Amino acid sequence: MILRLAVTLMAVSMLTAMTVAADGLRPRLAHPRLAFLEEATSLMWVGAHPDDEVLVSPILASVCLGDAAVCSLLILTRGEQGSCLLPAGCGVALSTVRSGEAGRGSDLFQADLILQTLADGGGRPDGSAPNWEAAFGGRERLVARFATLIEAVAPEVVLTFDPRHGTTCHPDHRATGQLVVDALRTLARPPRLFFLETRARVTLSPVRMELHSPAPLGALIRRFDANRSLSGSTETGWDWMLKSMRIHRSQFDDAWLRAVEQVPEAQRVVYYASAEAASAVTLDECH
Repeated sequence: MILRLAVTLMAVSMLTAMTVAADGLRPRLAHPRLAFLEEATSLMWVGAHPDDEVLVSPILASVCLGDAAVCSLLILTRGEQGSCLLPAGCGVALSTVRSGEAGRGSDLFQADLILQTLADGGGRPDGSAPNWEAAFGGRERLVARFATLIEAVAPEVVLTFDPRHGTTCHPDHRATGQLVVDALRTLARPPRLFFLETRARVTLSPVRMELHSPAPLGALIRRFDANRSLSGSTETGWDWMLKSMRIHRSQFDDAWLRAVEQVPEAQRVVYYASAEAASAVTLDECH
């Protein structure tokens, strides 16, 4: 893995920025251009945990590889509160294992990685994050720090969780979405913001996954059909989701892979919407 500096920030005392990227030619995996990119040539995904990009991996494959857009992944935590599913165990701190997976995951999409060190599990069910705020001496400073991180990269488009549901109702996902919303409000020229609107329901024993979109969004919702093969390849967007999962093996064992392989084709869709438009519609929140 080749390391290179992507973001230069002064006095980043509470957060440690790690940038991981791969040099060389990008594979050309052309796909009909995503509507939300339009003429944009750069995209930032903001997630809470090192494996969260799995949820948008079909889009990342199309945009970062197919359209050769400049992509970056901003991940807020190192995922130290997760479980280790590696057969031989993790051996070292889980945060170390997951940080390595985050680096390989960003390489998969030829994206820069900005890996932060906020406390995993710092979000609350209402989308607030008092522990994250306390680490910075208050909400205002926390928001300012992430506004600086995003502004330094200057993506034309930011994609993150809808803070009302966070896709899986994970409190960290919801807190991440709200933090991005608040950070962009402070910028004079903010990038366009889009929410991941896929709703995921996971059951365990055995592992089973169901995906759907929030019905109230109606015509506002946009769909990325992950069943389609990327041009010049026999691989579909769903195949890229499985590729991403295989990189994050500490979180996704064979049972998880089988569950995703068994998701019906009708559900193999990534839903997203303009944050401005989506926010104007009342959605069922997590309780």
